[in-house]
Amino acid sequence: MSAKLKLAAFLMFTWLIFILFSWSAYFYVRVTVPTYSFNDAQSVIWAWASLIMGFYLTVALKRWFEIIWGTALFISCLFPVVGVFVGMLYFLRGYKLLLSKETK
Repeated sequence: MSAKLKLAAFLMFTWLIFILFSWSAYFYVRVTVPTYSFNDAQSVIWAWASLIMGFYLTVALKRWFEIIWGTALFISCLFPVVGVFVGMLYFLRGYKLLLSKETK
């Protein structure tokens, strides 16, 4: 499998998993907060996932600057709609770094 196809598959799988998490969070929170939207749920899921990815990249790549990236993207992903795209780009970057480390 080529590297670009592998990156696309990883990103698509991540996106689908996060959609399921977002729907679950949306239906769970909507019971108590009627104004909670699916975009809000998606932003929260991507934000926390970006923070966790920052921690993981810090440990896996031994680059301490990655935790700063993860924290910055945690904050930026909290904005609805924009956060999903920022999160996807960050995960694409993270997967690319991990794949390049794997091939070395």
